[in-house]
Amino acid sequence: MDLPADVKYMRVVSACVAELLAVRAGEAAQAAVTNDILVAIQELCMNIVDHAYEGRTDGRISLALSVGDDSFTAEFSDDGAPFDAASVNRPDLDHGQVRGYGLYLMKELLDDVAYTSCGGRNHWRLTKRVK
Repeated sequence: MDLPADVKYMRVVSACVAELLAVRAGEAAQAAVTNDILVAIQELCMNIVDHAYEGRTDGRISLALSVGDDSFTAEFSDDGAPFDAASVNRPDLDHGQVRGYGLYLMKELLDDVAYTSCGGRNHWRLTKRVK
């Protein structure tokens, strides 16, 4: 799937993810697992829109979704600004902050969060066990 990097399209992504999990994983995709996946994907999409495409209106997000017998995988790519993982500190949970929870949240909700940048494209792979 290839969509404009616009918050208006995040509902489409969420609906596709929820339906894919319901159809393919059935009862194994419990509500809590589905919600964890949806929150992490929405966070990633918002980060792509807000940071990778900051100030741009021509951005696109490509994604591929798959559900196996025991796991869900979402792969995202974009041609926005690369992400510098080294510049992201763990949020201060004791004192709070306004921003900076995204990557932490994704890693807490999912089983694996992988990022690479190659050939002018950012690639994210999000994985969560569904059983």
